[in-house]
Amino acid sequence: MNWQAKGVEALRGGGQRHRGASIRAHLFVLIGAVSIPLLVLAALLGAANIKAQRRVIEAARRDVVTSLDHLLDQELAGVIAVAQTLADSSEIDMTSSPALRALAVTLSETQNLDAIGVFDRGGHLLASSLALDKPIRRGDMAPIAAAFEGRVAISGFEVGLATRRLLFLVSVPIRRNGAIASVVTAGVGLERLSGLFAKAGLREGWVGAIVDRNGRLLARSRSDALYLGKNATPEVVTIVQSAAIEGVFDSITLDGVPVTNAFHRSSISGWTSVVAVPQSEVDATLWRTVGWLFPAGAGLIGLSLLFASYIARRITAPIRSLGEAARALGEGRGLPPLVDGIVDFHDVAAAFARAARLAQERVAIELSMAASDRRYREAMSVGKMGSWETDLQARTRAWTPEGMALFGLSLPGGRGQVGGEDDEYLAALHPDDRHLMAEQHAIAHRQDALEMEYRVVRPDGSVRCLSGHGKVVSRTADGRACRLVNVSVDITERKRAEEHTLLLVGEINHRAKNLLGVVQAIIRQTARRGDPETFVARLSERVNGLSSSHDLLAENQWQGVGVADLVTGQLAGFTDIIGTRVLLDGPPVLLSAAAAQGIGMALHELATNAGKYGALSNPEGRVLISWRLSGDEKEAFGMSWIEEGGPAVVTPDRKGFGHLVMGAMAAASVQGTAEVVFHATGIAWNLSAPIASTVGGGAEFCGLPGQGGA
Repeated sequence: MNWQAKGVEALRGGGQRHRGASIRAHLFVLIGAVSIPLLVLAALLGAANIKAQRRVIEAARRDVVTSLDHLLDQELAGVIAVAQTLADSSEIDMTSSPALRALAVTLSETQNLDAIGVFDRGGHLLASSLALDKPIRRGDMAPIAAAFEGRVAISGFEVGLATRRLLFLVSVPIRRNGAIASVVTAGVGLERLSGLFAKAGLREGWVGAIVDRNGRLLARSRSDALYLGKNATPEVVTIVQSAAIEGVFDSITLDGVPVTNAFHRSSISGWTSVVAVPQSEVDATLWRTVGWLFPAGAGLIGLSLLFASYIARRITAPIRSLGEAARALGEGRGLPPLVDGIVDFHDVAAAFARAARLAQERVAIELSMAASDRRYREAMSVGKMGSWETDLQARTRAWTPEGMALFGLSLPGGRGQVGGEDDEYLAALHPDDRHLMAEQHAIAHRQDALEMEYRVVRPDGSVRCLSGHGKVVSRTADGRACRLVNVSVDITERKRAEEHTLLLVGEINHRAKNLLGVVQAIIRQTARRGDPETFVARLSERVNGLSSSHDLLAENQWQGVGVADLVTGQLAGFTDIIGTRVLLDGPPVLLSAAAAQGIGMALHELATNAGKYGALSNPEGRVLISWRLSGDEKEAFGMSWIEEGGPAVVTPDRKGFGHLVMGAMAAASVQGTAEVVFHATGIAWNLSAPIASTVGGGAEFCGLPGQGGA
């Protein structure tokens, strides 16, 4: 029996028939196999979403409590500075003088203090900003005792001796001849702390609090007046009494609300900032997720089962009809009418076995061709290449998707036109390169291979430079080009790199000449004073300062230097006190190369002078460095260096090279003005200049030269 006869016998039912589950049962199993993993995945995604939302809340809570602690330290530092101002004043030695009281009143009113005064070791109030009817003596010296030991004393919750207001005390020692006989004490109302919560970004519904070292509330964002001065919750008191600097814990607020908390301890006062988030807000994500997950899962399974039942009814009849048709084909009969009824897919598989084999062979060929086409298109895409074919006789073009993407074209079926107003290729060419297309077609009539570089303008206005290669693949009987195949590659980045390289070379030559001129000026001016060893030391310092500015410029490819980076670079020797004794204040501004060199040398001279003789030569001095853009259109740049708290300043008899660097040279570098003022309290340096000669920026790519088109 040959294979055809065996096939007919099998189709007639001569072999053993394989029975199995119905299509509906298989579909139900399939739905279950798909739905259950989807539900599990949805549950996992929901859990991940809950964790992510909790991490967001925790991060926001941590940011707020850190910001609150930072703002608190800033507030306390301001009060300490005010108290120190009175302690350092010349009137402090005359406790009964009107000038001292006038200064105390001014400081109290301008700095929003309840009161400020001077106490001796016996607790007697020697001077005060308040007008008192009778002498006052402090019985409890503990809140200010640390000041008599030479440290800043910051109390906890207190009630004013005279005003009876709720406040805290900040005390600083008054040093005279190495001894401390009295202290300046500033009383600050607790309401001053209430505004810190909004500044820290405390969210609505959250609770913020500031607790002193004894666990008493100094400020609270909710029901402030009700709880000030009272003990915080036991959990908060436990945290306050611990050694932890920061952390998280759960508790119940004084209002009876369950919360999760983050805290941070102040490094200045030892107070603790606490931010509480209601537990209901944290759990809200969980309930929202559960609220949609379970109904959605049940609905999905129900709809899937209904859909499976419907599909089963729809496909059963056609499958049975196909089985009968297969039997008829196997027996050589005509196709019977379509009828319902099939047990399984075995009959269909047997009837169409040969058709399946042929289909598989065809699919394999198609897959091979598709893979080859995919590799070709991937290579074109990776290489930023595109291709098209030009038919000069039919006056048409056939574009590949990569070719259209390269030119920014969108053509139905990739079909284009050669010549006329609708020539998409000509329209895409840069106006200065359009004449080259006719020239290249003329060359194609004489030779087979073409090479060209040209520019195209995309619909978004961007200009791209392309390098193209063409080949004539068909000619007419008289030898004229008929069909051309073209391939182009985007070389815009290469052209841009070449142009940038030329620009950098020119800029380096220009900067090198300028730099040599500055170094020569430094050498000439430094050599006028001192012995050779001093000359070498000063020259090295100044060249190093210039080198620091040069390094910053080099890192930015001579596109400019940020003011903050320039300042920190020139004050490298004072990095540990930047932010405490050296304060920087100003917006992000990018200085030009010339301005960065001139201002950098001036900053170096100022820093050297401050470290040797000025505000940074003792432990108390401070330097404020600020810069700004001013004017309605931000057309002016200003910068200042102000010293305070250093040794007394004496105006020098003569002006050396350092003064020249800080003055004339700095001014010349920005085409502006610069002055150095020798106040008794410290040097002040101010610089102003037009924005056009100060602020720098990078060069932009302005297009590429065209060399041909096709």
